[in-house]
Amino acid sequence: STVVTFQYLGTEDKAGGCIGISNVDTLSVVEKKWVFCDGWSNWADHVMESNNNWISCQFEVPSDFAKYRIALGDRRDVGDAYFDNIQVVAGSGTFCHSTDTPVIIEDKSPPGVLGHSEAVVNELATLLTAGRLSEESRQIIRDAYDSAGSANDGLRVAQELIMTSAEFHS
Repeated sequence: STVVTFQYLGTEDKAGGCIGISNVDTLSVVEKKWVFCDGWSNWADHVMESNNNWISCQFEVPSDFAKYRIALGDRRDVGDAYFDNIQVVAGSGTFCHSTDTPVIIEDKSPPGVLGHSEAVVNELATLLTAGRLSEESRQIIRDAYDSAGSANDGLRVAQELIMTSAEFHS
């Protein structure tokens, strides 16, 4: 089975944040269903209560959904609703974290964070220059990667810079 795990914060009681799933057929939405809402039970099958504290929950993806989208919503104008660390992983069950039923959310550092650039630049240096890229060039490229707006932008900049190096052309 597959589950969607997530963290949620509602800044007010019954802030109205909702998470659910849409069954999709190519690009058209066929069915949307709220699974959890911070509010009244008539909005979704399950109620999550944040009360201005981060909580962790998970819901099982129906086995008959071959393709799906995760849907987020804010059904009220009271307070703010925040979702974070949304992950699709193997598991089963639909519940919020408790002592008896813990929700495990893996700590995943997204690509493009500071420090990730070293691994990316070293891998590119091996692939594109057979490891001959100088340490000075690597540092310049790491700095450019870390300054990029996203991991994709950082990768693109790193590739371009390596291709301008003397080591790439020798």
